[in-house]
Amino acid sequence: MRLIHRIGGALGQIVLRLACAVMPLLGEAAVAAPLEIAAWGDSLTRGKGVTDESQSYPAVACRMIGDCVAFNLGWGGQDSTQIAARQGGVPLVIRVAGGEIPAQPVPVAVLDRSVDVLWMAGRSRGSLEGSLAGVAGILATDAAGRWSFTRAAPGAAVTVPDPVVFLPADAFARREAETWIWAGRNNIRDADQVMADIAAMVDALGHDRFLVGEILPSVEDRPGQVAARRAVNARLAAIYGPRFVPLVAALQQAGDGSAQDAADIARGDIPSSLRFDHLHLNAAGYAIVAQQFVATLAARR
Repeated sequence: MRLIHRIGGALGQIVLRLACAVMPLLGEAAVAAPLEIAAWGDSLTRGKGVTDESQSYPAVACRMIGDCVAFNLGWGGQDSTQIAARQGGVPLVIRVAGGEIPAQPVPVAVLDRSVDVLWMAGRSRGSLEGSLAGVAGILATDAAGRWSFTRAAPGAAVTVPDPVVFLPADAFARREAETWIWAGRNNIRDADQVMADIAAMVDALGHDRFLVGEILPSVEDRPGQVAARRAVNARLAAIYGPRFVPLVAALQQAGDGSAQDAADIARGDIPSSLRFDHLHLNAAGYAIVAQQFVATLAARR
């Protein structure tokens, strides 16, 4: 769905200035077609804490830009490796029962997988469209974590190498889009893995039209998590430079001035007035995130 909305008042003036800065960077292609944004991430990208996806940061950012289409590819609870496997940066290697995809579209059990991508909000769920050994189909799971692959249409039986890489459809359909990566919150203790996964996602794109979001703090973070998050963010900022989206300071500066917000900021946390819970944001918080992504896009060279 194309997300084009009118925004008034002071926020509208900010949006107008950001849009005017962004459009020259997009060139003639922006006139011919809407900007496509592929937003990869976890529950923060999906928009946990707001009533519907229209308040998620990718949707809000698209309204700020104007002629824009946002693909929200956030799955709640996923770590950076799971996100990277859905995006195509990390190979998703599986092994199917019997070593063959049958001629008819019937489920084939998946015996092993390299990354548990069919996982959302702390449990096995979901499905992925894609291709296995050149056969289009759907990778799915039941609540017990039993995976299967079902081809999309009848055809000749296909022998499947052991193991074989499953190619997610979104990884290729969205590869040429402006790509926004916000990953690593759910495995922040494993700093090197987060860095490797984000680097793999960037490498898989084959272009430089991407942004990487700063990882947010949680009020439940232990000292080790705080140190790891700060270290990862410093490394991301150093590596990606103008493509790194600073978020924490912007959110802290947008607090409401209350004693509670002041206490939150003093601890290094996001102000309570912009949060839904210990981590996730409310609509006002996601709007700040959207502004930061749009502003970084505008400033990027």
